[in-house]
Amino acid sequence: MTDGAHSPALTAAERAPRTLLHALDNQEFLAHFQPIVDLRSGAVCGAEALIRWQHPTRGLLSTDTFLPALEVDTFAERAGSLMLDAACEVLVDLRNRGLQLGAGVAVNVSGRQLTTPGLATTILERLARYDVSGVGLTVEITESAKVADVGLAVDELTRLRNAGVRVVADDFGVGWSNLVRLLHLPLSGLKIDRNLVGGMAGDRVRQQMVASTLSLAVTMDLDVIAEGIGTEQVRDLLIGMGCHRGQGWLFSKAVPAADLSAALAMTYPPRGAVARRRAPAARVPVSSADERVEAALGSRPRPVVVADVRGLAGADVPVGVASSAGDGFTTEVLDALPDSTAVLDQWGTIIAVNRAWRMFSVDNGGSPDATGVGVSYLDVCTRAADGGSADALDVVLGLRAVLAGETVESEREYPCPSPEVGRWFTSRITPLTGARRGAVISHANITRRKASEQELLRRASHDPLTGLANRMLFAERLAAALTRRTDPRPHADVGVLYLDLDRFKPVNDTYGHNAGDEVLLAVAHRLRSNVRPQDTVARLGGDEFAICSPATTAAAVVALAERLRLLLAEPHQVHGQRVEVPASIGWYLAAAGHTVNEALHFADEAMYAVKTAARQTSGHTAGSRS
Repeated sequence: MTDGAHSPALTAAERAPRTLLHALDNQEFLAHFQPIVDLRSGAVCGAEALIRWQHPTRGLLSTDTFLPALEVDTFAERAGSLMLDAACEVLVDLRNRGLQLGAGVAVNVSGRQLTTPGLATTILERLARYDVSGVGLTVEITESAKVADVGLAVDELTRLRNAGVRVVADDFGVGWSNLVRLLHLPLSGLKIDRNLVGGMAGDRVRQQMVASTLSLAVTMDLDVIAEGIGTEQVRDLLIGMGCHRGQGWLFSKAVPAADLSAALAMTYPPRGAVARRRAPAARVPVSSADERVEAALGSRPRPVVVADVRGLAGADVPVGVASSAGDGFTTEVLDALPDSTAVLDQWGTIIAVNRAWRMFSVDNGGSPDATGVGVSYLDVCTRAADGGSADALDVVLGLRAVLAGETVESEREYPCPSPEVGRWFTSRITPLTGARRGAVISHANITRRKASEQELLRRASHDPLTGLANRMLFAERLAAALTRRTDPRPHADVGVLYLDLDRFKPVNDTYGHNAGDEVLLAVAHRLRSNVRPQDTVARLGGDEFAICSPATTAAAVVALAERLRLLLAEPHQVHGQRVEVPASIGWYLAAAGHTVNEALHFADEAMYAVKTAARQTSGHTAGSRS
C-alpha cells in the first residue's frame, strides 16, 4: 500500500477526522502512481495508485502518516472514490494510446471497505462511467483492518473477478491470518510486504520466508509482486527465486499522475543504475494464415533465452514436425536450446523451429501440416479456441498482445498429459524487437517440479500418520462447501461430524505409542471406507477426527453418525489383545450464513454433550445440534 516513503509524524489535531476531511475538501489529497516493473526485462508492466497529502506546511506526506484515517468511514469512502477516479483516468489514457499493462493499475481497498455492501457495484459503475474494462484494474486488499465478514467479502470480490478485475492480497507476510485469507478469498495474486523484501539482503530467514511465499503462490496459481525493492542485490535475489515483478525506490518513487506517462516509457535495466527511455512499441497488424511468410531469420539472430515460462495447452493445439529455417548458425542456436522452441513472424506464422520442437511433435503423432514452418500458429490456436479450448484462447490473446507490442511477454503453465504420463509444461511468448518483428514461443517440461510441488502441498495439507486431511485442508474444504451452499433445497446443507476416541490414552500407556499409531490407522481406514467420495475425513490432532459431508440432509447425517459409532465400537487387535476404543460423535447441520468456526464449534459442543452423557450411562450415542 505504500512505496516506503517516510514523513514526519502528525499531531493528534492534524490526524483528527475533521482536519482530514477539511483537507479533502481543499483538494490537498492527490493521487500518485508507483510503477511496477518486470524484474527481468526492466519494462514497466503496471502501476499502483497511492494517496498523498500535500500538506500546506509540512509538504508532501506519505500514506503511512495518515493510515489510521483510512478506516474512518467517511474519509475512507471519499479517499477511495478519489483514487478510483484517478485510476480510471489512467486506464482511459492507456486505452487511448492502445496500451495495456500486464499487472494493471492497482487501487487499495481496506478491510473495512471490503465488508461494505455495494463495494463491487460502486467500482463497476465507476468503470462503466469512464467506459473502461475491468481487465485493466487491480484491487489490492490491504492489511489495515481485519475482514470481519468473509462471506460478504467473497461475494463482492467474486463479482469483481467475474468482471475481469484482478484481486490481490497486499502486504502479504504481515498482519492478520494471511493463509486463511488465501484459502477463502478469490485472489488473483499477492504482494510480498516491503518489510520482508527490503531486509532480505544478508537475512537468511527473510529470504526463506520470501522463497516459501513464492512456492506457495506457484502452487495456488497466484501472481506475485514484491514491494520495497531498494537495491540491486535484493532485486537479483528475487529474480533468482523466480519472482518476476516488483516495485520500489530502486526503480521509481511514486510520481504524480501528470508524470506517469514518462515513467511508463522508461526501461529499468536488470544491471546498472541508469534508466533509459523506451521507444513506443509500434502496433503490428496480425493477419490470417493466407499471409505469406516474409522471410526466415537473418544470419545473426538475437540470442533466444528460454526461462521458466508459461503458455499453450497441449492436446487441443497440435504440434507438428518441421525443419529449422535460416543459415547454419541460426539452426545451431535453436537446436542447442533444451526446450521446444518456435520462431514466428509478425503475422504469427512459424518461420523456424528447433530439434526439441520436432522431437516433441514426433512423440505426440504430429505432422508438418499442423504447425510446421509456413503454417500460421495464430490461426491454429484460433481454430482450437473456436472449438472451445480455454487454454488456446489464452494463447491467442497473449500472442496477439506480444505481436502488437502491448506486453513484453505472455506466460502460463498448462497440463499436457499423454495416455501413459501426466505431464506439465510452462510456456513463454516473447517478442522479437529487432529489424524483423515477430515472437519466440518456448515450452519447458516442468513435470518433475509440479510433482514436487504437489507432494509438498499434499504433505502440508495431510496428516503424516494417517494420510487424512489435516485441520488446514479440512477448513478449506468446509469453507468451500459452505461457500457453494446456495441451493435452497434441503439436501444442499453441509453436515459436520466431530469424533473423539474414548479410552485411547490407555492404549498408549499400556502397549506403547506404536500400538496407538496402529489404532489410529485402523480408525482412519474405517472412517475413509464408510463415507461418500465427496466427503472429507480429517484428523484434527491427537485422537480427534472430523468429517465434512456436503449436499446432505439431517437424516443422512444421523445415519452416518450412527453407522460410524457402531464401526468404531468394534475391537482392535493390539499385541494379541482385543482392545475397545469407541468414539463419541457429535454432528451439526450447517446452513446458509454459517462459518467454518461456527460449524466446527457446534459439532464439537454436540460431541462433548455425548461424552458427558456417556459418563452417566454405559453406552455411547451420537449427539447432534442443528
